[in-house]
Amino acid sequence: MRALMLLNWLNIRGKLRRSVRGARSVKGALFLALGVFVLILWIGPAVLSAHVVQRSDPQRTLVILPLILLAMFVSNLVTSAGERAVAFAPAEVDLLFAGPFTRRQLLLYKITRSAVAAVTVSLLFSALFLRYASFWLAAFVGSLLSLLLLQLLGMAAVLVGQTVGERAYTRGRKLALLLVVLAVAVSAAPLLKSSDASPSFFGIASHLRDSIPGKVLLAPFVVYAHVLAARDVAEMARWSGAALAILVALLAIVLVLDAQYLELSAAAGQRLHDRIQHARRTGSTRLRTSAGAARLRVPMLPRLGGAGPIAWRQLTTALRQSRSLLILLLLISLAAAPAMYAGGVRLASPNTLAGMAVWLSFMLANTLRFDFRGDVDHIDVLKALPVAPSAVVAAQLVAPVMVMTVLQLVLFAGAIAIFHLPAVYLLTGVMLALPLNALMFAVENLIFLLFPGRYAAGPGDLQGFGRQMVVFLLKLIAMMLGAGVALGTAAVAYRQSDSRAAAIATAVVVLWLEVVALLPLLRLAYLKYDVSADTPAE
Repeated sequence: MRALMLLNWLNIRGKLRRSVRGARSVKGALFLALGVFVLILWIGPAVLSAHVVQRSDPQRTLVILPLILLAMFVSNLVTSAGERAVAFAPAEVDLLFAGPFTRRQLLLYKITRSAVAAVTVSLLFSALFLRYASFWLAAFVGSLLSLLLLQLLGMAAVLVGQTVGERAYTRGRKLALLLVVLAVAVSAAPLLKSSDASPSFFGIASHLRDSIPGKVLLAPFVVYAHVLAARDVAEMARWSGAALAILVALLAIVLVLDAQYLELSAAAGQRLHDRIQHARRTGSTRLRTSAGAARLRVPMLPRLGGAGPIAWRQLTTALRQSRSLLILLLLISLAAAPAMYAGGVRLASPNTLAGMAVWLSFMLANTLRFDFRGDVDHIDVLKALPVAPSAVVAAQLVAPVMVMTVLQLVLFAGAIAIFHLPAVYLLTGVMLALPLNALMFAVENLIFLLFPGRYAAGPGDLQGFGRQMVVFLLKLIAMMLGAGVALGTAAVAYRQSDSRAAAIATAVVVLWLEVVALLPLLRLAYLKYDVSADTPAE
C-alpha cells in the first residue's frame, strides 16, 4: 500500500511540474500568465460579489443543493458516467493490475486519487459558490464533502452492479429512476393543482423537501447542504461530523463488497481514454458509428482535383460520427429565437439577428472540427496524397462552413417565423453567412497550423487554457478586421448608390475576396507544417 501512496504523490508532483514546465520558454510563460489572468477574471467577480452584494439566504442553499446532488447521483446511476468511479487509465491497468496489490488496495488507491482531485476542484468551487455560504471554509468543506459523497456513491453503485449481475443492475437502475420521478411527481402535484399562478422553482423545491417522499430521498444530501450553509464554525463542525460518518459508512460498504470489478474498470478506463483522445481530435465524444448512422450517406462530390473526396470524407464524418453533436447544436439553433421571444426580446432591426448569428458562430466554431483540427493525427496522410496543397486547404473548409451555415439558416428561419420579419432576411442572411463562415474557419485553421494544439486543456493546465485564450483573441481580432473592411466598403457603396442591395452585394464580394486572399497563406502554413515536429502531444 505504501507503494501506491507513493505513486499518488508522484502523480501530484508530475501534474504540478507539467503545468509549469513550459514556462521556461517565452511562449509558454506568456500562455501561463494569460491563463492565470483569465482564471482570476473568472473567479474574481464571484469573490467580489460575495463581499459586496448581500449573500444568499442559507435557507435557499438548504433547499436547492440537496436536489442538485440527487440529480447528479441519479444521472451518474442511469448513465455510463458512473463507470468513471472505478475507471483506471490504460497505463494503470498494465502496471497495477499485474502487481502485488489486492483489489481493496487498488480501490483505496483510486479513492485517494479522487480525493486529491476533489480538493483541487473544491478550491475553485469554494470561490464560485462563496456567495451562497456564510464564510469561505464552509464553502470549501461543503464542496469537498459533497464531491466525495458523489464519488463513493458512484463507486458503491458500480460494485453493487458487479455483485448482483448486469441484468439485475440494469433493472435496478431503471427502477431507481422511476421511483425518483414518481416521488417528485407525487410531491409536486398538490402544489401545481392548488396554485393559481405558475409556482417558482424554489417553491416546488421547498414543497418537495418538506414532503415525505422528498425527505426520504434527500435525507443523506441535506447533511452536506447544512455544511455549506453553516453560519459558524461550530455548526459546520457538527454537520461535517455527520457527513464524514456517512462517507465512512459508504467506504466500508465499498470495501466489504470486494466485487470482481477489475475487468469492468479496465474496460471503462479504456473507453474513457479513447473518448478523451477522440474529443481532442474531433470535438465529439462519439467513438463508433451505429448501424443507423452508417446508413446515412452524403452524395459523392465532383473530384475537383482531389478536393471533392476530401470534403466528402469530412462531411460523412460529421454526419455519422457526430450525429448527436449536430442534433444538439441544431436544437440550440432552433430554440434560440423562441427563448429570446419568451424572455421579452424583440427584434427591432436586422442588426440583432446578425448579432445572434455572429454569437452562434463564435460559440460553436471550436466544436465543429471537421477540418485540419480534426485531422491533426492524419496530416501526414494528407501530405502523402497526390492532391495539390491548394485543393487540400480548400476542401478542409467545406464541411465546417456548410454545417455552420445550416445551423444559422435554422436560426434565421426561426427568428423570421417568430418575429414576423420579411422573408428577404433569410436570403440576405445566407448570402452573408457563407463567406463570413468561410473567413472564420480559414482564420481558425490558419492559427491552428501556425500554433497546433489539441482540443482542450486538461484540469489545472493553465498554459493550455492561456493558449486557448490567445487563439480566441487572435481569431476575434482577425474577424473584426475582416468584417470591418467589408462593412466599410458596404457603407461606401450604400452612400454612392443609396441601395441596400448594392451594399449587401459589395459586402459579400469583399468577404469572398478576403477568403480567397487567405487561401495562399493557408497553403503556405500547410506546406510548412512539419508532422514530426509540429504534431501536438496527446
